[in-house]
Amino acid sequence: MTASDFKCLFLPCHKQMYWVAMRLTANTVEAEDLVQEAFMRLWLKRNELHDVVSPLSFGIRTMRNIFLDRLRKRHIRESDRDLAEVTITENATAESSLIATETLQSILLLIEKLPEQQRRIITMKDLEGMTYEQIAQQTGLSEAGVRTSLSRARQALRQQFKANNHDETI
Repeated sequence: MTASDFKCLFLPCHKQMYWVAMRLTANTVEAEDLVQEAFMRLWLKRNELHDVVSPLSFGIRTMRNIFLDRLRKRHIRESDRDLAEVTITENATAESSLIATETLQSILLLIEKLPEQQRRIITMKDLEGMTYEQIAQQTGLSEAGVRTSLSRARQALRQQFKANNHDETI
């Protein structure tokens, strides 16, 4: 696809893409960055875009995917930071503090071994405190699907935790 073909196809979509980005981010600077990154990604893949039926829909979908990727990365970084800041209560003994720290580390390692979707959902629910509805919106699953995935993730954690010779239950 030539530069002029690309301009004719995608530049008319700029304004509408910007408004969608504004609705997603609620921030003019982030919206502009999002649109710019979407156009950059479209430009880099321009030779593969000959069959695009609706440039606007394709552009918005590209932009939405970029937004969701950024959101996921932000949640992962925030949850990692929050977990690193977990503190043990002051009146806990040294032994119980050590046990609690080791247990927390074991659980975090087990969470990392879960399938990606289950890991995301258990992190959102149990570590970030999100509601089922919020998780469903973020993941695109139904609330029932979120509950099922969360239940399976917790069950897998319990089994792995017990298999690692820990007497305590999650």
